[in-house]
Amino acid sequence: MAKLSSIEEAQRVFEDTHEPDVVSYPTLVRGYLQEHRFAEATEIFSINVVTWNAMISGYSQKGRNEKACLGELGVFVDNSLVSFYVKCGSLEDSLRVFSRLPERNAVTWNALICAHTQMGEGK
Repeated sequence: MAKLSSIEEAQRVFEDTHEPDVVSYPTLVRGYLQEHRFAEATEIFSINVVTWNAMISGYSQKGRNEKACLGELGVFVDNSLVSFYVKCGSLEDSLRVFSRLPERNAVTWNALICAHTQMGEGK
């Protein structure tokens, strides 16, 4: 959808979709983020794990260290937040998120190890 000739055309296709799903929401979000149109991305944002991960990834790729909060979406989103803050250059925020996680898995620990390595703290 976001590969159409313009984001406006992608928005029209999205609006014509009677039942947007976990593919259409994050695709449109990524399209807006690629255009640096953060407000529009946030407007169509739908709370689900796939879209949340697209938002985090898009903001971090554009260097926008927006305030993100831990939600009720589970360990997958939490892992993305740990990585998000590192991509934005904030090991401190990444560690803060990690310390508040109610659940950790191998991916969580890997994200934390990568965080330290990327920030030059991989001793």
